[in-house]
Amino acid sequence: MPDLTFNGPALRSARRRARIPATRLARAAGRTERSVRGYETGNVQPPIRIAARLAAEVGVDLVELLAPADERRAG
Repeated sequence: MPDLTFNGPALRSARRRARIPATRLARAAGRTERSVRGYETGNVQPPIRIAARLAAEVGVDLVELLAPADERRAG
């Protein structure tokens, strides 16, 4: 099984499709808007429990917000 990492751009896309402002997502996940922006840009990796909460809030399965670690480094 490949190493997986959080795919921030996938979170941003899902959030936008769900029409959820970053401030609302942050509040629902118990995080700051700055943290959510960090997750979306890939500068910060959320803990798995937060990643699961973010996925639930934007209406996707957690696996949709994960990518092979080497794929994220390449792209």
